[in-house]
Amino acid sequence: MSSGYIYLLGMENGKVKVGSSRRDPHSRIRIHHQTLGKVSAITSEWVSPLHSGYRKNERAVVLRMGQGCEIASADYEDILAYARSLEFPAPESDPAPDPEPLDSDRNLGEEVRRLERKRNAQILRWAKAGQTQQAIADRMGMSRQSVNKIIQKSKRREKVTT
Repeated sequence: MSSGYIYLLGMENGKVKVGSSRRDPHSRIRIHHQTLGKVSAITSEWVSPLHSGYRKNERAVVLRMGQGCEIASADYEDILAYARSLEFPAPESDPAPDPEPLDSDRNLGEEVRRLERKRNAQILRWAKAGQTQQAIADRMGMSRQSVNKIIQKSKRREKVTT
């Protein structure tokens, strides 16, 4: 059994991301801040100690979240308490390479893009309904400039297709 870490990320939109890494988990978390942070701010993070059987613990946390995937709507504090209650056996000293990422790791970028499209569509619906950019920004927890960029990009696309 190989050694690694599991980590939890709590997001502003009420979702929790569970992940794992054989190497420095903080570098993975930095990547998630860049990708997931575009969709919803990451407000909490926790990293387990290095331990043997980390994949088993990751699967246990995913099952606890109840939706069968690594990003799910869940109570961060409940998931954190559960994760902390797991056993963290002493790490093995094997320097084996990082295993292949889970399918959900490969699909993380796809999930982020899907969530961005969904967010952008909602912004455009509100803009077409007459809400101000500042009102939309406040509602979405974004800057007015970000909302403006999304609206302008949509207008440019409409011009190209007409």
